[in-house]
Amino acid sequence: MRKPLTSKCVTGRIGVFTVVEFRRAGASCAAANSPQESSMNIKTAWSVAIIVGAFAVWAAAQVWASTIPGVTNAGNLVTAGDVVFQGGGTGDFYAFDAKTGRQLFKHATGQRSLAGSPLTYAAGGKQFVAVVAGSTVFALALP
Repeated sequence: MRKPLTSKCVTGRIGVFTVVEFRRAGASCAAANSPQESSMNIKTAWSVAIIVGAFAVWAAAQVWASTIPGVTNAGNLVTAGDVVFQGGGTGDFYAFDAKTGRQLFKHATGQRSLAGSPLTYAAGGKQFVAVVAGSTVFALALP
């Protein structure tokens, strides 16, 4: 009989995922005016959102998940400091604690959507995270 994996085998390892969720809103299209359903298609009464989250590799269990309004084809970025960066379909740029899922910040880019995956780089001894929104590159210095 095989011994099951435990957290001692791969201590602290988590995987981060991003999925698109399609939800049927109620029978009424009135919810389309609510902030929670801002990306709803009024003709079909379906809403679309992004779910970003983490799972414990050793336990094959979800650790946390957070819903972001809108939809995008942007991927996420996880830093060595356990920060998850994710762009949203509403033009907002998010950062989450990779271990707990706590939202660290939300930056409004003023663009309709973030279609590119974030990247990180170092310049002048500082670390930055950048993302493309529309025709603009937004770069933020990390502490």
